[in-house]
Amino acid sequence: MKRNIEKVVDEPTFVRIARPNGRPLQLRFTDPITKRDVRISTGSYDEKEAQRQLKELEAKLLLGIQTQPKCEAGPDMPWEAFRDRYTTEHLAHQRESAALNAESRLDIAFKIVQPQCLKDMATATALIKLKNELLSGASSRKNRSRSIHTVRGYMKSILAALNWAYDRHWLDTKPRTEKFGRIKQRAMKGRPLTEAEFVTLKESTPHVVGLNAAPSWQFLLDGLWESGFRLGEIMRFSWDDKQAIHPIWPAKGYPYIVIPGDAQKNGNDETIPMLPGLKNLLLGKIPEEQRTGWIFNPTTVIDPRVRKMNHSRPETDWVSRVIAKIGFHANVLVRGSEKDRVAFLTWKNQTAEVRKAAPYSGPTVKFASAHDLRRSLAERLREEGVSPLIITRVLRHSSWEVTSRFYAPGEVQREALELHKQLEK
Repeated sequence: MKRNIEKVVDEPTFVRIARPNGRPLQLRFTDPITKRDVRISTGSYDEKEAQRQLKELEAKLLLGIQTQPKCEAGPDMPWEAFRDRYTTEHLAHQRESAALNAESRLDIAFKIVQPQCLKDMATATALIKLKNELLSGASSRKNRSRSIHTVRGYMKSILAALNWAYDRHWLDTKPRTEKFGRIKQRAMKGRPLTEAEFVTLKESTPHVVGLNAAPSWQFLLDGLWESGFRLGEIMRFSWDDKQAIHPIWPAKGYPYIVIPGDAQKNGNDETIPMLPGLKNLLLGKIPEEQRTGWIFNPTTVIDPRVRKMNHSRPETDWVSRVIAKIGFHANVLVRGSEKDRVAFLTWKNQTAEVRKAAPYSGPTVKFASAHDLRRSLAERLREEGVSPLIITRVLRHSSWEVTSRFYAPGEVQREALELHKQLEK
């Protein structure tokens, strides 16, 4: 015991308070012996109580006293204890985006069901309540009902966590929920942009990010337009990092792109041909001596509160929101009618108090976003007569059916033209 105490003292442990959204405050630290991240729920939302427990925990750590609460894994284990186990033993080994989505959905499930222990969440009654409340829009950001597609994704995440517990014999019966039945899926949330709309998008960029930052954002928009990358992928596009998405420039033949599995949605390692437009963009805009590090680096905009430029590389979610603002400023509508747009903008121009008192309840209106540029590439390639097989490979879809349904809606017109040519001879 003395040896362990000395090890703790020689390597002081810093305890911090974490504030998980919608959950009691936590104490977190790294165990100096096992080097594992330890999370302990305070069971309280009160900052003073959390500070009291923090000081008590630090004292125990200095004395080498057992700090982790003894909790027998099983149906009666506290929900917080299960969440901590699921996070550290399972989600920690998943892709960051998948882990964050799972954590967020579990937080919302906790707000709705309020389980005390693991088995409280796994009952049929709790799961039916969760599904119905999710459909009605409970704990949604805009207090609007969710689509069946969205709720199905939420329930899949919750059941994945509960089934993980069942596989470890922490639940006596396997959790089940009602099936949603056959769902008719919407083809696209947005649409491809025309070249004129893309020009408008770029011209609107300085009005959103400022003149100094505009070139880096316009370069990013050009990259999305020419590559067909998802936003998260283009933000991981590097000149020379072999662990990230990176280009290969062979001495003979055409350049191509290497995509590690952990850098894309399907999780597979792939190589795809580099499109001519992307090649010309990269080699034409970036001098050879500057071809190192991340290829696309959108500059963070000036914070009006401090009037100071932050030069740290922005997060993908933040970049996505900025591009959405550019689409809104450019007034490039990709979903909804002109009448819907006017109604939405009329509501949007009201004061914050009015909007809060009367949330927008009209038809969904969507302006151009980063993903619409991916759709635009698919449409342009098809219009140029590129074969479906190559388009599917460039976009890294499982089949042409996926590409044609979500990314190349104009295919039906080409099929109609071919039919008329054949049948009207």
